[in-house]
Amino acid sequence: MPQDHHAQTEIGQIGRMLDDGLILVDLDGVILSANSPAVRWFGENLMGRLIADVITHPDIHVLFDKAAGGDKGGELRFEPTHIVQREFRVRLQRIGDDKVAFLLLEMTLQRNQEKVRRDFVANVRQELGSPLTSLAGFVETMLSGDVPDPEMQKRFLGIMD
Repeated sequence: MPQDHHAQTEIGQIGRMLDDGLILVDLDGVILSANSPAVRWFGENLMGRLIADVITHPDIHVLFDKAAGGDKGGELRFEPTHIVQREFRVRLQRIGDDKVAFLLLEMTLQRNQEKVRRDFVANVRQELGSPLTSLAGFVETMLSGDVPDPEMQKRFLGIMD
């Protein structure tokens, strides 16, 4: 199927500015054009394929129909099975009278950073939990007056220190 020259021009002008993927489709869901990141992620043979065969998310048909009908564009998260450990946020928006634009924002780095942050917090919580519990126990014992012996108080303070 020949590429739509006008769609390719639109992608060329706008798509080159993006690090994220941009795919233009007609109102039947046929891919007209794609920028370099989209081609890199989904392959050279995008043009002429159905967008639902490329973005295989269960809600793609519903969001595409809304966008094609002129409703406010939708958004979904998509993790392709053929690309190892990638995650995209996909935004759809009707462009002009006869096209829908798919903007594929790669979220892989953000997802990985969030996992590192969660793991770090869990490790810190685990590493500090036991010493803080022990310290709280010594403080409680000292405040309760259960350690009247000054030598024992010094020993407890040394342990706490």
